[in-house]
Amino acid sequence: MIELIAISDLHLGVEDSCLTSAGNSCPCLDALIEVWEKELPKDSQKPILVIIGDLLDLSLASYSESMPATKNFFAKIVGADLFRDIIYIPGNHDHHIWHHIVEEKFVYERILPSCSLQADYPRTKSLIVTDQGNECEPGVFFSKTFLDAFLPANSTIAHIKVAYPNLLLKPANASIPIIFTHGHFLEKSWTLLTDLTKEIFKRITIDDLETYNAPLTEFIWYNLGQSKKLSKLVDDIYDSTQSGNTTYLDNLIQMIMQGIEEMNAKAKNKIEQHVIDKFLEFIAKEVAEHFLKGGKKDSRKASMRDMKIADTIPKVEEYFKKYLTHELGQANCPKFKVIFGHTHKPGKDLATINGNSIEIYNTGGWLIDDEGKRDGAAYVTVDDKGNVNLNKF
Repeated sequence: MIELIAISDLHLGVEDSCLTSAGNSCPCLDALIEVWEKELPKDSQKPILVIIGDLLDLSLASYSESMPATKNFFAKIVGADLFRDIIYIPGNHDHHIWHHIVEEKFVYERILPSCSLQADYPRTKSLIVTDQGNECEPGVFFSKTFLDAFLPANSTIAHIKVAYPNLLLKPANASIPIIFTHGHFLEKSWTLLTDLTKEIFKRITIDDLETYNAPLTEFIWYNLGQSKKLSKLVDDIYDSTQSGNTTYLDNLIQMIMQGIEEMNAKAKNKIEQHVIDKFLEFIAKEVAEHFLKGGKKDSRKASMRDMKIADTIPKVEEYFKKYLTHELGQANCPKFKVIFGHTHKPGKDLATINGNSIEIYNTGGWLIDDEGKRDGAAYVTVDDKGNVNLNKF
């Protein structure tokens, strides 16, 4: 019996997403729902839909493009009456949604009743460990958020549940749990600020990882994406470099390097000059690696976009070792499976985490490539015993 279906990287609102609707019409989404209707048995409990990040795209699409497409997606999904619950884990292209939910829960909702605002409120809703600590506990969600406005009026699902950046679920008859994460924190572009300050902050928790890196993530994947003419420039740079034309990118890097020289000329001392040099040169390098297709051959350094799952293994192992070993140890959770997205390349493989062989799965992505193909389109199903099956669409 299928317990849940996991899907990621829909990028709703972007014209290259085959799940972005034109009005109410979306043939690819209709076909996907038809497949699920045939695959899911009618006489058993409905499964859970887990959306593992980049549901909508706020970096490459405007609100007027992404919001109607997202509303239409949920109208069709809920209208098909296939799922008993919807769980959403934001990624990097929709990180601003998580940012808003945290402020909604810890700031806006507390202003009127009592003004009992916390000076240092949590920035994640991730793996939760109870005081017993004798088994892997399920994740705890935010619900009753503004996301419920995406659900149609006649929805049988009351709320879209939200967790971030990791979610642990254990199917009813499974022996080990499954950890879901979008996957952007596997990539150094999204841990840049903690990497730069690793000598200052010796141990970085998951909450620290989000708190310290969120400003840069918000700048790159939200503010630039919603900045009108500048957004168009960023979009043009991305499109041109993906097609092999680096003229836009060369000009951008030249501007950054010129900015370094101008700031150095104004620096008051050598220490300030050194900091400016190192930081802005690093930023220029990151910009180049992010936009240039293929990146470096070293899988620890290259951009993860379009990276095959075998090449992501070192990154998965490093992420769990650095940031989740303590939490999983508290929960007495040595064995688990991992499902993530972000790379747009579906696949399955084995990683070694804390000395254990761990199954890892990637859910692919739903963008159409330059040749009009959707080779990354996929989803995974998990049955009640925890068996995972990768399905290419």
